[in-house]
Amino acid sequence: MKRSIMAAVVIGACCQMAHAKEGAQLYGVIDMGIERLTYDNTSLNRLGSGVQSTDRIGI
Repeated sequence: MKRSIMAAVVIGACCQMAHAKEGAQLYGVIDMGIERLTYDNTSLNRLGSGVQSTDRIGI
C-alpha cells in the first residue's frame, strides 16, 4: 500500500515539472468503430480500434 502511495506522489511531482512551450500543438487521428463478429451461431459486438486507418498522434 505504501509503495503505491509513494509511486503516485512521485508521478504527481513529475507531471508538474512537464510544461508545454508556447505554441506546441498536439494533433492526430483516433479511429474507432463498432465491429460485429460472428462464429458458430454466436455473435459479439465490440468497440474496435483501427477500423478504417491506423491511429496517429504527433506533436
